[in-house]
Amino acid sequence: MYYRVRDYETGEVMIPFETQSNGTLMSVDKDGMYYDFYMDSLPRGRTYAFDFMIKADGSDLLFLDVAAKFRIS
Repeated sequence: MYYRVRDYETGEVMIPFETQSNGTLMSVDKDGMYYDFYMDSLPRGRTYAFDFMIKADGSDLLFLDVAAKFRIS
């Protein structure tokens, strides 16, 4: 599963899915899936949302607005 970050209000993708080099591929351990995300790469004062994508059997399954939105102050 991959993640991306978009501006919740404008829909602008701030960090796109990176599937070529697995830059936004989620990690997994015995407790489940996770990712390390550094918020200092995003402009302050905006609200963001995570979207997720599963690549399976030649198809991309996209999940929007399934995680809580967040604001960087």
